[in-house]
Formats: sequence, C-alpha cells, structure tokens
Amino acid sequence: MGTVILSDWLVESAEGTKPRKQRGVQSIRARYDAATPDDQNARHFAMADSLSAREANSPGVRDRLRKYSRYETANNCYARGMVNTLADVEMGSGAHLHLPRPLSAGQTVREGLKQIEREFSAWAEACDLWQKLWTLRVAKATDGEGVAVLRVNEALDHLIPLDIQPIEAEQLSHGWQQETFEPGHVDGVEVDGFGNVQRYYVLPEHPGDATTTQALEPEPVLPQGLLHWYRCDRPGQLRGIPEITPALPLFAQLRRFTLASLTAAETAADIVGIIRSNFTPEYDDDDLDADDKMNLVDMHRGMFMELPDGRDISQLESKHPGPQYKEFKRELLCEVARCLNLPKSIALGDASDYNYASGRLDRQAFDRHVDIARYFCERQVLRKVWNAWWGMASRMEGYFSADAAALVQTLRPKWGWTKLGHVDRAKEETGRETALRNMTTSLAAELDRDGVNWEDHLEQVAAERQRMEELGLASIASDQTNPTEERESDEELEQEAA
Repeated sequence: MGTVILSDWLVESAEGTKPRKQRGVQSIRARYDAATPDDQNARHFAMADSLSAREANSPGVRDRLRKYSRYETANNCYARGMVNTLADVEMGSGAHLHLPRPLSAGQTVREGLKQIEREFSAWAEACDLWQKLWTLRVAKATDGEGVAVLRVNEALDHLIPLDIQPIEAEQLSHGWQQETFEPGHVDGVEVDGFGNVQRYYVLPEHPGDATTTQALEPEPVLPQGLLHWYRCDRPGQLRGIPEITPALPLFAQLRRFTLASLTAAETAADIVGIIRSNFTPEYDDDDLDADDKMNLVDMHRGMFMELPDGRDISQLESKHPGPQYKEFKRELLCEVARCLNLPKSIALGDASDYNYASGRLDRQAFDRHVDIARYFCERQVLRKVWNAWWGMASRMEGYFSADAAALVQTLRPKWGWTKLGHVDRAKEETGRETALRNMTTSLAAELDRDGVNWEDHLEQVAAERQRMEELGLASIASDQTNPTEERESDEELEQEAA
C-alpha cells in the first residue's frame, strides 16, 4: 500500500512517513486552566477517569445508583414530587393514534382508517397502556431505564391479545453468565459490530425477590419484543443510569442541613433560660453549698422563682432556622431540578416569586423539553408498540377493510399528545387566528399541536351545527363571527394580580 499524503507538510523519508513543519509556520502551544495539573485541580478531579461508556456504567455502578436513587425518591418529598411531575407532564393522559387520511382515498378507506384508530384506542385502554408507560417514565428517572416485554396475554379483554409487561432494570441481565463478558454482550444486551441490538436477555424473576433461590437462566428476546427506554448520553452506551444521579449528593446535603437546623431549633426550645453566676473568677466554687452550685432548676408556669445568691437568669433566644435557611434550600433545589430540566416554579411547586412574564418564559423553555421527550418516547417505545399491535391486527382476516389495511403499510402513524395549557389562552387563540388568516399555518397543523385530528374536528363541528339547527338554534349555528377583544398588557395583568 502506498503512502497517503495528508497534506504538503507530510513527507516520506527513509525512516517512514514523519511530520515536518513547513517553513514560516510557528508552533502554538495552547493550554487550559482546567488541564493544569496543580494541587487544586488534582484534588477536584481526583475521581475522573477515561473509562468507556460500558465500563463507566458497569452493572455494579448502575446497581448502586439505582438503590440510592430509589431510596431517595421514596423518602424525599422533593425528589418524589419532581419525578412524578415529570412523568405527569410528559405522559399526560396518553397519546392518540392518528393515521393520515389522504384526500385522494375513498370514503370507505377513510372510514377503515378511523376504525383502526378506534380499535387501537380500545386495545390501549384494555391493556392499560398509558398507565404502564407512566410507570416506565418514572423508572427512567429513578432507575435509569424503563423496560417492558411485549407478550401475548390470552386473558386480555380484547380481540388482539398483545400485552405489555413492565419489568425492573435488574431483570434485563445475563444473570449468572454476566461475568463471561463475551464480545458484543453488555449486561443483558447483545449487539453486532455496528452497535445494533440483536437480542435482549431477560431474567424470568427479579433477582431481589425473596422467592428466588436458584441461579436464573435468562430468556432471549428479540429487539422488537422489548421496550427499552433510556437516555443515551455517550456513544456506545447501551444501558441507562438514573436521571437524578447528579442530584443524589445534593439531596443528602439538603437533608443534613434540614436536620441540623431542626436540631438547633429543638435544643434552643428545650432550654428555657440560662442561669449565670455573678461571682468573680477568683471565687472558689468548691466553697459554695451544694444548693448554690449550678444545677437544673425547675420553673413553674405563672410563678415567681428565687435564685441562689450571686445568680441571675436570662432567656435563651431562638435563632433557628436562620435567615439563610430558606434561600439555601431554594438554591439547592434549583440545582437539583436542572438535571431533570424542570423550571424552578414547577420543581418547587411554588411560583410566588414569579411575575407573569417570567412564568411564561419558564413554561416556554419547559414545553420545548417536553416536546423533545415525547419525540424520543415515540421513537423508542410507541413505534415498537404500534408495530407489534399492527403485526397481530393485520393478520386477523375480515377485521379491517382490506384497502385500509393495505394503505396503513405506507403510512407513518402520528401521535396526538395532551396539549400543555398556555398561560394566556386568549392571546394564544388570537395568534392562531392571525396565523390562519395570513396562511402561515393550517388548521391541520394547529389542531395537531392539540392532539386533535383535523378531519375528526371538522366532522364534529358539522354534526354539532346540524344538531343545533334541528333544535332551532340556527342563529347560533350560523354565527361565524367571534370578535377578538383587545387584551390588556402584561403589566396591567401583573398589577391586577398584585
């Protein structure tokens, strides 16, 4: 093989190809403060390593993080609230399947597509799909990954017996064979040379069950039969770590600070007062009678008390919690919330420090996060669910229209999620009205943001208008005008709220 010249400053010599600087080119040696090996950096980055994603997220590391994360979420109100809120907002009440209905398709085909949507919705309710996905979202935050197996359940109350069985991350494992470390096998996941998953390995029971008394033999599962929902932060990463991992030390600090403040306040409350001696230091305390020495003195409510000679009493002032207590907790919780992409008002459940503009700004950034999170849910979870469901449903002869079933093969399903409410509904609708009038958007695009199929919406509106005419409400049904009232400014709204 000949020498490949990468640039004009690479030349071939008798000793091989060696780099040689071009004349007139100065050598620049750059440096970074963080890379300076001084004592401070050495101490701060003492735990840094160059491990791969597989080694950094080894089974032992993930097991410890899972245990700590579950413990913190189960015992910390803030941690539990943040995780639950994240799952509530992202999952909402579930998503609705929308199959695009081409205008060129006949009415029979379009009705067939609507039937498929209705049947999927009925199946999702029968197998409790959205509640299980909510559980997987919580597990993704606390365990690092949500895992579920797609199985056939003949007892399911639906013609299509597909069911979803959520399992914990410990069951996605090679079990006792874990230490073999075969090439391409990473703790329950087998991949090819390109990193594509070939199969998963699932333990039939949880290793932590009290009834598990023997070595568990893993069951191989094809990729299309298992839902594996996790956040991939590094190339080559195949298993997830808890999303609240960076916050675990902060939660511990928060607990210690709260307990220290409480202990100080209790100590101050237990000691009613302090009795001080007025004797000079030269006075020999051993010369005092036993009754004159400093002891605990009972104080009776509503009574005068006589003290020994040379003693006076003062009340202990309670200074706990200190003025920095609230500020410290809020700052720490804001830092905790960042790893979950939660704004302060949602993380704390308190927007008392916000004004109208800052509240809207926080929600807009959070809404973007929710949209991205739902996109990854569609890619990693709902796509497999739909493929498995349609794979079984399409084999049922006479269940769906043949033409509609053939068209589904060429369609990409869409998912209509529960819309996040706008802070100011009237302003949002005014913006929509302007965009529709200027034709910078369409009715389908706007309703798709609300999780509503535009054709279903128009059919429902037509049915309502027809019924209103039948009931003698024709004047209302024909009223197409809806004047937009001029809205007050944000400053005026803030003044009203104040």
